[in-house]
Amino acid sequence: MKHHMKFNRATKSLATLGILAGTLATNLAPAYAQPMPMTDGEPTYTTADSLKLIPYRAFGPLFYEKDLKFPVVAPWFAYERLAAHRILLKPTAKANAGADETGWVPVPIREGRVYYRAEYHLSDLLDVSMDQFMTDAIQNYQGRVRGGWVPSASQQAEFKNKAKMQVVVYPTDQFRAQFFPGTTILLNDKGSMTTSPLGHVRGGIKLKNSYSKTSKEMGPLAGLFKGTFDNIDCIREGRLPGLIVDEQTVDAPLANLATIATYKDGTTRISTWAKLPREGIVMLRQNEFPVIDGGQLNQAGAYPTRWNRFEDSIMRSYMFMSADGKYIGYVWTNYTHPSFIAKVVLKLGFSDMMLMDIHPALGAGVKAPVAQGQPVQDFYAKGGSYPLVPLESDVISWGTSTAAKIARGGRNMQWNYRSVQGGTPNDFIGVFEK
Repeated sequence: MKHHMKFNRATKSLATLGILAGTLATNLAPAYAQPMPMTDGEPTYTTADSLKLIPYRAFGPLFYEKDLKFPVVAPWFAYERLAAHRILLKPTAKANAGADETGWVPVPIREGRVYYRAEYHLSDLLDVSMDQFMTDAIQNYQGRVRGGWVPSASQQAEFKNKAKMQVVVYPTDQFRAQFFPGTTILLNDKGSMTTSPLGHVRGGIKLKNSYSKTSKEMGPLAGLFKGTFDNIDCIREGRLPGLIVDEQTVDAPLANLATIATYKDGTTRISTWAKLPREGIVMLRQNEFPVIDGGQLNQAGAYPTRWNRFEDSIMRSYMFMSADGKYIGYVWTNYTHPSFIAKVVLKLGFSDMMLMDIHPALGAGVKAPVAQGQPVQDFYAKGGSYPLVPLESDVISWGTSTAAKIARGGRNMQWNYRSVQGGTPNDFIGVFEK
């Protein structure tokens, strides 16, 4: 069985860099937010943000694939259907290979155990109108930001044809999620990759290998997902986003930012800090405003004035949960404004969602399916996992061009999920079998 996806993109160029750089003046108008009913402050764009967006815009299209052809193995045992979160398709749309009647693909990873996967274009979903999604976004931004949000005709066509979600969902009675801070937010000034290393660990905690890598003692891995923004990219009113490590507060949480928290009992919750139970938190991380908050679209997160506002092809990743806590999931998107995926995830019956990161840094790997009688492979063994997000090395052929080196800052921009074997500077979410 071929578990690793190969992408024949070597012939694609980075010519779009020049075009996109030339349009920055019109597409990167500063955001001037009107007063919002939030107390943690909405940020505005800076020159540094504009520079970062150049490669983001260029690389996004290279990661788009009409069908990622994820490996499919049919369960040979009875399993629970994801009926409460059914994916409803238009009559003309085709279900994913291996999908059951709910529209989800059950992924068996050992006898009696599955998680669920799906990849669909938003235009294939029932009761979804891309025209209405765009109209809502255009209307929402009028008066909130200078320049509004008005995609060109070609950009609107791309939304209709290429807006896509790639999703995995884990039942929490079989799996648990855990936040790992990595080393950057602990060992660098302000917890940022752009600042100088410190001679100590922030917050006065003792550094452990378990902050940046997984181990067999934690349980069998079922998924690894890139975490949040660079720390200083989410500053609110002069304060860093919240971070708690091993029950110790490194950066005090802000009331209204989206928060993922792991508790002593092994459960994980996603909400705002203002709504989360405070007792028993072991690990916690914040990032931006919630996109969905308590089953409701949250304007500040779904229609943000920074990073995600513009009509472009930037990829984005999110973590989400069901209101009853029975499911936790991850979704990454192409050609999809945050408000688009927020509305879709609400239609799927999930209640809370937070932004994790933006392309090209995001990355994710998941456990490969196992057929009846096939030995269960270790996650890191050959064939034991595969990239949910295409690997940069499979998508982009850098060569030695000057443009490529400038675009990537002399290094790969993507977080490779396999890096946690030796320890990673980036924060991430690990999902383990219970």
